[in-house]
Amino acid sequence: MTEAEWLECGNPGEMLEFLGRRANHRQLRLFGVAVCRRIWGCLTHHYSRRAVIAAEQHADGLVDEHVLKSRQKDAAAVHQMVTDADIFDQRKAAVFEAVQLEPRDAANAATSVAARCSEPWPIYYAPVVGERAASAAAWAGMGATLESYQAVGLAESAAQANLLRDIFGNPFRPVEFDPAWRRDTALTLARQMYESREFSAMPILADALQDAGCDNEDVLNHCRDANATHVRGCWVVDLVLEKV
Repeated sequence: MTEAEWLECGNPGEMLEFLGRRANHRQLRLFGVAVCRRIWGCLTHHYSRRAVIAAEQHADGLVDEHVLKSRQKDAAAVHQMVTDADIFDQRKAAVFEAVQLEPRDAANAATSVAARCSEPWPIYYAPVVGERAASAAAWAGMGATLESYQAVGLAESAAQANLLRDIFGNPFRPVEFDPAWRRDTALTLARQMYESREFSAMPILADALQDAGCDNEDVLNHCRDANATHVRGCWVVDLVLEKV
């Protein structure tokens, strides 16, 4: 993959394959969390949501593997219920209406993102989460035609590619972050955004970094890009908070 291809790619699976072992487990897990949060409305069962939240907490060292395994087990049980409902078409409508079960691929995505907690999360596992989340998003937005289903899936894949660019930045242009740029204002802004998952202050962070002497165009442009997506794991916020 070339730099131009990385910047334009809409296939998260190809991007993850290119990253290979450069992608650490925390970043991969936060990518999985981010794609699950994009289909939060599909995760109607609280066990699925708890699994995603636990995975995010585990990425930050806030819960141990025992808690994560427990949440994964609960989410897997929800996935099994949905799968069983899918097997028996005559029961499907009644079960979905009575229990408000989520689509199978949404349950599977939540289960997947919480799984693999006691062993290294292999690089192939992250695209699986993305594919399941894209399928769930397509299911939720599905119209009357196969074409509309496919269009939603493609749009979701493109959104996931943007998440990867936010988390991993541009691997062709690694940034050497000067510790002198970590002044109090920048640290406070970055910490607030990270904790709240609300990133509207990114342009203000750019100003704070620039005031501290940052002249790196990749850093400043990423913060000021009005079209950029930002999530926990954003490479600039992570650099400010020394999480990478």
